[in-house]
Amino acid sequence: MDIMMKSRMIPLELENGEIVQLTLNFGKLLNVRAKRKDIYDRYNKIMMDGSTDIMDSATVVYVAYLCGLDNIDEAISEEEFYMILPPYTSITINLFTELTRPKKQTDSEKPSKESVPNVHE
Repeated sequence: MDIMMKSRMIPLELENGEIVQLTLNFGKLLNVRAKRKDIYDRYNKIMMDGSTDIMDSATVVYVAYLCGLDNIDEAISEEEFYMILPPYTSITINLFTELTRPKKQTDSEKPSKESVPNVHE
């Protein structure tokens, strides 16, 4: 059994056409907590107490964006991210659900280009 598991990445196409990778894992969250404590504290409250506002889902998606980066110092600001996040609430809520309650993947499942939400069609 392989103890080292690769983080599951979820691709997201932003309104500017850029595709970013989203993930949540404890190692990456430690980095967010160390470098962006303000957003980490809001994320943690959402995860521990539950979502109470529609923007909570966008906050979790932004933290997943930060976790998906190789260098968090190169991240765009939270406000900039929200400006280019697909404007469809259903996409953000579906991403929130997939990030926080993922379905178990089988070994044969691999992300494909079709799995990238395309909001430009």
